[in-house]
Amino acid sequence: HAMALDPELEHRDEAIFWLGARRDGSGQSALMRLLDELPRDDEAREQVVFAISELPDGAGSRILLDLATDSGQARELRRQALFWLAHSGDEDSVAALVDLLTQ
Repeated sequence: HAMALDPELEHRDEAIFWLGARRDGSGQSALMRLLDELPRDDEAREQVVFAISELPDGAGSRILLDLATDSGQARELRRQALFWLAHSGDEDSVAALVDLLTQ
């Protein structure tokens, strides 16, 4: 977790990815903490969104939808959440996205 917060770390993106890939269930909560702790303008937040999209068993789809619809998030982060949600292949999430876009 600390490595993912270090902007000087050369392999920071990989640290974020592998943090999310943890199979013990702690990856999701660690990624959500990173979103809260990283500065709003930190480019690493986009890597966190990608790592969320890769959470096992589609766990990230609901989070991506929440991020995409959260007006408190930065526009670029919301765009990334929409992008990865559209590529998730999760039928329910894609249907929710279509509903959101056609309202």
